[in-house]
Amino acid sequence: MSDTFRSAARLMLAVCIVGSATTSLAQTRKTGPTAREFRGTISVTVSGSATMKDDGNIEPLSQTISRSAQHYVEFKEADMQAEPSGQTTLRGREISFAADVNDRTTGSEPRTGKASGGCPGGRDANIGEAICALGAVVLVLLPGQEGYGFTFNSIAVLTPDETIRVPGFRIGPIPLPAEPWKQLSGRQVIDLAADESMGIRREGERRRRNDTGRMRDGVFTWVPLTAIVTWNLALPAPRLEITKLEQQGGPKTGNPEQMVYENGVLRLQAEATVTPASEAASVRWNAPAIGEVQPVVQSAVRAGGMISATITWRGMPARNSDFGGKTLKATLQDCVAERRFQVFFDRDGTGNPQSRGSTSPQPNWYVYWKQGPVPELDRFGYSNDPSMAAGYSPTANTLTVTGEAPGVIPGLNVQLRTKDGSKTYHLIRERCEGIRAVAAIVRHELRHKELHEMNGADYDFDAVVDAVEEKSSDPWLDIFQPNTYSNFDVNLFYSDLDKWLSEGNQAQRDARKAQVEDHRGQLRVKGDNELLAIIAEGRKKANEKEDWAFPGSQAVIR
Repeated sequence: MSDTFRSAARLMLAVCIVGSATTSLAQTRKTGPTAREFRGTISVTVSGSATMKDDGNIEPLSQTISRSAQHYVEFKEADMQAEPSGQTTLRGREISFAADVNDRTTGSEPRTGKASGGCPGGRDANIGEAICALGAVVLVLLPGQEGYGFTFNSIAVLTPDETIRVPGFRIGPIPLPAEPWKQLSGRQVIDLAADESMGIRREGERRRRNDTGRMRDGVFTWVPLTAIVTWNLALPAPRLEITKLEQQGGPKTGNPEQMVYENGVLRLQAEATVTPASEAASVRWNAPAIGEVQPVVQSAVRAGGMISATITWRGMPARNSDFGGKTLKATLQDCVAERRFQVFFDRDGTGNPQSRGSTSPQPNWYVYWKQGPVPELDRFGYSNDPSMAAGYSPTANTLTVTGEAPGVIPGLNVQLRTKDGSKTYHLIRERCEGIRAVAAIVRHELRHKELHEMNGADYDFDAVVDAVEEKSSDPWLDIFQPNTYSNFDVNLFYSDLDKWLSEGNQAQRDARKAQVEDHRGQLRVKGDNELLAIIAEGRKKANEKEDWAFPGSQAVIR
């Protein structure tokens, strides 16, 4: 090994061990690179050539040397040693290595060969055991000086005639770069004294002795034998991953990426892992705001490079568009790990800003769906009347929905017929709930309002003017009958009416009976009006991609 670097002790440099995230770049610049882990390549190329030609007719001698090696190495904080002199040494290891020899001399067989391997082990005992040992490469640093150096071993390559070593060297001192904690790289050229190393003069002397009288003094020329060492050592890119993100408390959708507010609060538990583990304290969480609601993040460092966080949003946003897709980020320097998730509201809860502190709270679905997911819902007021899902009052000219609106609307598939059986109509009503049910109710009640507001004769007083009934062919409507179809009665709307009327306590049974009688009476005198309103439900509009309710179109109970 060439002793290019005369005083190893003078180019050592202290390592700054980051114990917390408060170490400044200025501190690091003064004391040296942080001792986490360096990894990279050290390459060496040895080359040179020479010729010897005499004044006679003997064939000129020529020789070329071409040797190269590449070391993939690592230095770890765990292998750092503080020396009594104050210097710090990082003993490193080879991860893998490769070497190539291609030497040629006139009149001789080429000396060529290759060697390669990975650690631990290596290709064979002569190469692998030495090259893979801890300390095969050494990074040296010294307090108070802004320089560094390193050493690395030679690699033996077996050629047909002999074993040739691609040399290792001691390199330095090298000035520290501006940001030593990121990268140490450089290039150094070493003169190997070509006239002594290449052996061509010895070959010339041998020929002179064997060919006395034939070979006179010659001319010896050479390209200096040199070694070029290049290196690029850097902190390996940290491996940062968000390994867990789940909701704490509240209703669950069954989809781990869907998070649901409960009582105006959303709380998530997150975990991330980082390699190297020593960087855990430097990881920062970046949680998104939900509309105007900012998160509160409580982070803690656990063992084994794990970082946990409890993230809480207290309060719900004002806009429906503030729900939906979000991204949680964990960052370490330039490394960013992300986890996507979606935010939903509890459909029937009342944690929305409009209901905060109100004595008459409105459900979340009503507040958010009237912002666009259900067109024209904003024309409806909200009532707590549990006896109906919605209604239109011609007297007050008001449209109303209640907390029952998102409930199930039973499906219908029935052949309606007139009393004499001469006319029929196939009535199909989609079974729906949630946002689709509310959208259907909106179309239903708006059709009631539209029919009531029409001017014209109404012979049968069913709130459908004669002009509409006369033009209607599907369904056919009788201008003289308020309920054209005899089997369009209250029994269609209950799967088992008698059973439903018999369930519950006396007060509940009485209330249900009164509800059914009122419904029966409405159908008797305004059946055609109700039929047209039910048919209008087929034109319902619900922007289900904007439905962030749970349960809802995008988040269902599993």
